[in-house]
Amino acid sequence: MTICLLSLDLSNTGMVQRATFQKVLKEDGWRVFSSASVIWEKSYKLVYDAAVEKRVKTVVEAAAGLAGIEAMSFVVQIGELEGWCCLLEKQHGIYHFTTLDSVHHLKRA
Repeated sequence: MTICLLSLDLSNTGMVQRATFQKVLKEDGWRVFSSASVIWEKSYKLVYDAAVEKRVKTVVEAAAGLAGIEAMSFVVQIGELEGWCCLLEKQHGIYHFTTLDSVHHLKRA
């Protein structure tokens, strides 16, 4: 299972402006995967809502496809906040997401 840390850059008003994969952990260790960087056309409020989740999942799915990742878990970290956790699995050529309640659940999955 691949583990990723997705970082969200914030403006001084607390709006999400950019989502970037900082590191991807594969069997050969951590490596930078900067080609998954994306600048959002619009800003979204820094809350866990459907709009933010959809945009983050779009970035994650594109990055996973570029990296040839079939399954991974990832944590979206927002500044000091824990953020939220997801599992991503490719089934029959389509990515499926499962959102978890906490990092604790991610470690158990």
